[in-house]
Amino acid sequence: MPFDLDDRRTRVPAPRAGLRPLAAFLAALMLPVGIGLASGALAAASRDASSDSADAESTGSTGSTEGQGQQNTQATEQGGSAAAGGAAADPTPAAPDAAQLQAAGFADHGVPTQVAQTRGIVSTTGPAGEDVVLTWLQDWRGGFSLMMVNATTGATEQFQTPFDPNGDEPAAVYLSSKNRFYTLFNNYFIEFDVATKRFSFVGQTQGKTAMSLTEDGGGRIWAATYPNNQLVAYTPDSGAVEEYGAVANESWAQYPRSIAVDQQGWVYVGTGMAASQIYAFNPTSRTAQPLIPTPQRISGQAVVTQADTNVVYGSNGNGRYILSNGKATGLGPNDKTAASSLKTGAQNLTDRNFPSGRRLVDIDMHTRRLVTRSPDGQNQEVAFDYTTEGASLTFVCTMEDGTVCGGTRFPMHTFMLPAAQGSTFDSKRVNRQPNVMVPVGKRLYVGAYPDGELLQEKNDGQNEYNDVLQANPSINRPHALLAQRSGALMVMAGTPEYGMTGGGMVFWNRINGDRAAIDHTQLIPDHSVQALIELPNGTLLGGTTVKPGTGGVTKGGDSGELFLMDPNTHQVSWHGAPVKGARTITDLVVAPDGLVYGIADSVDLFAFNPETHQVVSAKNFSRQLGTAAVFAQGTRAFVKTAGAGGAETVYVLLHDGIARLDTASHTLARVVQSPMRITVGGAAANGRIYFGSNNHLYSWQIQ
Repeated sequence: MPFDLDDRRTRVPAPRAGLRPLAAFLAALMLPVGIGLASGALAAASRDASSDSADAESTGSTGSTEGQGQQNTQATEQGGSAAAGGAAADPTPAAPDAAQLQAAGFADHGVPTQVAQTRGIVSTTGPAGEDVVLTWLQDWRGGFSLMMVNATTGATEQFQTPFDPNGDEPAAVYLSSKNRFYTLFNNYFIEFDVATKRFSFVGQTQGKTAMSLTEDGGGRIWAATYPNNQLVAYTPDSGAVEEYGAVANESWAQYPRSIAVDQQGWVYVGTGMAASQIYAFNPTSRTAQPLIPTPQRISGQAVVTQADTNVVYGSNGNGRYILSNGKATGLGPNDKTAASSLKTGAQNLTDRNFPSGRRLVDIDMHTRRLVTRSPDGQNQEVAFDYTTEGASLTFVCTMEDGTVCGGTRFPMHTFMLPAAQGSTFDSKRVNRQPNVMVPVGKRLYVGAYPDGELLQEKNDGQNEYNDVLQANPSINRPHALLAQRSGALMVMAGTPEYGMTGGGMVFWNRINGDRAAIDHTQLIPDHSVQALIELPNGTLLGGTTVKPGTGGVTKGGDSGELFLMDPNTHQVSWHGAPVKGARTITDLVVAPDGLVYGIADSVDLFAFNPETHQVVSAKNFSRQLGTAAVFAQGTRAFVKTAGAGGAETVYVLLHDGIARLDTASHTLARVVQSPMRITVGGAAANGRIYFGSNNHLYSWQIQ
């Protein structure tokens, strides 16, 4: 249903050279997004078009990675507990009172990545006929504002999202024939009128997040939504929203990544992941029918496209079709398709063509520079600025010299914070989402999503990386990365490609470059590795999840398992479920008493004897402590510290505090209540335990 909207606008002037970036200034003052700022100065420069070819055009888009909203949903499901959502945005303030922190032994080290991520970019005409760029912005909160940049002056306005995004963000956008910008996320359908520079409509829907949007011949805007493939239609003239329900029911989360409407008014939805399909929907009868026969439903994504003439085409890798009046007719390999100039697409859309004839070359959210090219080939660069609270942390780790390192997402960065007093963050872009990181001596290694990519730091301490290998499709999201004590062998594991079930492992010798890979059939069929450690005798001990790759089907039963593996032969010598009914073994650690302790579904603590293969103890700690352990794509809930004489203590990071492991009773005892929600773990250095809370890096002084 619609509701009244207030004016949620922030005007950000183009910065002058040599001035401190406005976003950093505002962050230091802790001003909210809703402030009003005067529009202002021009900072422009021109250069020869020959120095920047079309091939060199770039943007700050998100690529093929999923949004925070979808990843948080999957993390909650995989962790097995609503409290185990890990990196989900939380209503707890990101910056508690300094006195409160100090009194409890905590310290706020700041925001490592003070940059926002674009979510769909379009080039269009502003209210006064000027060229403007529109894009949704995302930070740790989700899609927090819409940004409009004057392409000639760099003057910027931000329009605050008129509802709580709650960690969700746009996954598709559409600029209509009436120059209105549409999206749907966190169950709200949104219309932004460029001419009046206001949100002209916001209405609640059953569908959570639009994966695709289009416009029919009558001007209605259609959206297909994740995760249940529900259709929503909006009529701009009347402001009416009509919900048509799900076009299909599947046992997996559905990703309707494309939608189109033909000349007869039929709506077509291209969807996947476990099995691709094109659905034809008749709005009059409110009925849907599948167009791809079951034997041809390959894993992956089916695609539909809508030409300017409302002719619709479809494909799924097994065939190409023309779609009309609810039916599919096959196309030959040489049959041509009509062009489409619709300004619609997923979160990585970059529409570069202004109606004026100019072209968007680059919009860089890090350097805050926008480059356009005139019809005669001349480039113009302007500065712009914006406000953001920064990106979500994905993990935190430490190095031997006390350096704290970690990753962020949206945008994707790795960061380092040296131990020296007064040090500042070194936060740099990487081409994938950093999920896990391990140091080997002074060099860092990262397991990144998508494509199961292993990255190696180019030079020690430089925080810049080379690609080593890709483990896709066996690994798409790395969850575990281990360096053997010898330092030669790196082992990475995780969940598989979209739509697939059962993940693999990859072994890489960093000295001689040898590599080997195994899939889930050589581990535990239809399981994926979530946690991995090396035992004192060199044997690998892994913990699995039964959750499939994104959009896949669970086939491996209801219980994650432990397994023992020879790292040289890759043979599994034993496996078994430590906690029946727990879907994911979220973390593992070798304790001082020689037992391995593990966390299952973020709420159960178990003790395992790797010599006898016996589970010594298994207890649900969440009922006693009233919370769950942190969980993320690369979980670091266990933190080991060394005290006087080398005695080790094992701590567990909880969402609302820190607990100590009691190896005598195999229980957890809370040692401190956290004034902020802990979202990601976790490592020890400099007498402190470091962790993430949404966009901030925090630490606690070990008592």
